[in-house]
Amino acid sequence: MAAFIALVVFVILGISFLVSSAPHVRAIGFLSVCIGLGIWLYWLFNHSEWAKDKALKARHAAEAAEKERIRQEFEDRYVDVEDFLTTVQGRVNATLGKGLPDELYEPILNAQVKALRHFKFEREAYQRYVDASVRSLVGFTLELLPSTKDTDSIFVVPLLDVIKEQGRLDALVSLAKPFRDMSAEFRGSPYDTTLRAEDPKLQKEWDKLDDKLIKEIGYPAFASLHTLENTPYEKQGIRELFNNFKVPFVLEDKARFQHTWIISPTGTGKTSLIENLILLDVGKIIHEGASVIVMDSQNQMIPRLLSVFHPVNSDRVILLEPNPKHPLALNLFDNRAIDYGSSLEMADFILTSLLGADMTAKQAGIFRYLAQAMQVIPDATILDFKEFLKEGGYLRYRPHLQKLDPYTLDFFETRYNTTDFKPTRGELFWRLDAIMSDPTFRDMFSSPRNRLNLSAEVDQGKLICINTNLKLLKSKGTEVFGRYFLALINQVIEGRLDAKNPPPLYVYVDECHDYIANEPMIEKFMDKARKQNVAFTFAHQRLNNIKSPDVRDALTTARVKYAGRSERDAPFVASILGVSPETLTSFPADPPFQFAFNQGKATTILTNRHRFIDKKMERHDNYAEYQKAMYERYCVLPGHDPFKVATPIKVSTPEPRQPTTQRQGEADIDPVPE
Repeated sequence: MAAFIALVVFVILGISFLVSSAPHVRAIGFLSVCIGLGIWLYWLFNHSEWAKDKALKARHAAEAAEKERIRQEFEDRYVDVEDFLTTVQGRVNATLGKGLPDELYEPILNAQVKALRHFKFEREAYQRYVDASVRSLVGFTLELLPSTKDTDSIFVVPLLDVIKEQGRLDALVSLAKPFRDMSAEFRGSPYDTTLRAEDPKLQKEWDKLDDKLIKEIGYPAFASLHTLENTPYEKQGIRELFNNFKVPFVLEDKARFQHTWIISPTGTGKTSLIENLILLDVGKIIHEGASVIVMDSQNQMIPRLLSVFHPVNSDRVILLEPNPKHPLALNLFDNRAIDYGSSLEMADFILTSLLGADMTAKQAGIFRYLAQAMQVIPDATILDFKEFLKEGGYLRYRPHLQKLDPYTLDFFETRYNTTDFKPTRGELFWRLDAIMSDPTFRDMFSSPRNRLNLSAEVDQGKLICINTNLKLLKSKGTEVFGRYFLALINQVIEGRLDAKNPPPLYVYVDECHDYIANEPMIEKFMDKARKQNVAFTFAHQRLNNIKSPDVRDALTTARVKYAGRSERDAPFVASILGVSPETLTSFPADPPFQFAFNQGKATTILTNRHRFIDKKMERHDNYAEYQKAMYERYCVLPGHDPFKVATPIKVSTPEPRQPTTQRQGEADIDPVPE
């Protein structure tokens, strides 16, 4: 208005001056008109910018009001993500009692909060989202953390290895799926559009929330490490969390009946591992009628095992060990409960170690004929076997041999007592005499009857501890003593051939090389046991403990494998387990010990968290009581004569014809005693 008035004033004034005749007055009038027009133009220019600014401010004010209206509307219709996750956690805890461990809860929920920090959910969909997330977290917990409440679990493994072992890649997918669905539904909503306009960086962040997890379902389990890439979980370090978080590990009992192989050098936790495995099986004796047999040549594990077995269940425990003052009543040929063929197989298995696996063809031949002869001699013992090898010993037992089949009888009648076999008999005699010179061994195996019926004891559900006592019996005696019980176990297996669903039998053979280092028959034992609910666990320290490549191959076919920290054997063992040698060499040298573990799927790193014997366990000094029970039930009776041989039948029979010539080139040996 002021500019308009100024324009009018200056224009009127200028016009009045312009009509004057004086030149200087007209000049002043012209100047006045110009000034008025200038003021007017200036006013027009400034008035236009002000109008625009005013209009823009008015529009912004209207937009702000609309946005506030939208925000207020969404505040009324939507639930904040923080409330949502709090509700989910409460529901999961209520469902499971405790839910996920805190170490997992916090980073997992934080990852979701970070990804969904801009999200709000319609109240009508709120319950659906809650249910989906609860199902996801509950399923993840139940499927991958079945024993999180078991704080006393013996074994633990990384959670990521459980995912690999169980092939549960979908568990990772299900964990992420609920909030992925939320993000997909939320995109494109008015609230989403508004937020994108405010924060352009949000577009790039949400573009990373693709369907990668869903697409990778069905990929090999080892890809699970990569399924969390480009997701909020990756930013929160969830992959590393799953790899470092240890969960209780449950062994597959079914896989164990395809046998177990443990290779772990001294000082790497082998004994502790075996003790823990036994601890898992002892409870099955009471609840499932199972039996557990433990063979230990070092006499370290058995005393500890018996010390924690409660006396109330002492009738379920059997201790068997060599004792010079109280020898066990054992007999290699007392096989009344088994068939003839199995009896011969048992004798062959035991006596082969007794006489040496390096027997010549002629020695092996005469040995097997003698084993058959022992089956028809009443109350025959190892002393009768030795007596049979003496010069003229055959005649002492000749009447009993009439029970043999014609072919075997013909051998004894026409060839056994000839000069051709005299050197061979002498060789076998002196081999047998060497082991029989040990009075402890001799006294144990000179009983006419076995007082131990292993099959009957196993059927009743027992813990049977066999101390093969390397210190007392030495290497050869321990080998024969242990193989005797392995042969009895083989009898138990064969006795189950016609049984339907026999109770489980778990057999632990520690330092197994003491008995089977060169025994190819062990593969046959393992094959038969697989079908009869018998689970062998063979343990030793080094590969070179097992001399025979056939035995080594048989052990590596076991379904379940454990390998402890190793330097020398790492390349071979690592190739069997499908891990790098560095994995085995990097295990800690001190407890808690770790093992590379495989039960037919992916190899995982198993941590043996607890020692079998710890300060929390009640101890009982009851070893002497178990020894006393052994003396009464399984040892030789008073008055036993350890040098007594089977009573011969007094029948007059002609001696067989004997050639008097010796084959050319046949070496002379020490004569067989008369």
